[in-house]
Amino acid sequence: PIWPYGPPLVVRGKLYNKPRQQGGIGLVLEYREKRVFVVGIVKGSAAEETGMVEAGDELVEVDGWKVEGLPPNFIARLMCGPPGMQRSLMLARKGKEGDHAVRQQVLVTTSV
Repeated sequence: PIWPYGPPLVVRGKLYNKPRQQGGIGLVLEYREKRVFVVGIVKGSAAEETGMVEAGDELVEVDGWKVEGLPPNFIARLMCGPPGMQRSLMLARKGKEGDHAVRQQVLVTTSV
């Protein structure tokens, strides 16, 4: 799908989106039991260009803010900013054997 103003945050069927004047990083997120997961990546987005974000990753932090339990619209706003602003994401990904999650930091620059 193509979203003219970036991907929405989906919570129980309700969409949350960022203000039109701000840039985003291109993640489609789902909020489950107070945790946030990547369910898609916008083609050609800054997140896709890093090659370090995958569907299924858990979003743990944005710029040092722990996102677990934060309202979805607040999380969406944390990932937005003027085009060219760098965002630091902490992601957790389950190992191939289903063992404990490995964390990695990813730097992504917002774009229109």
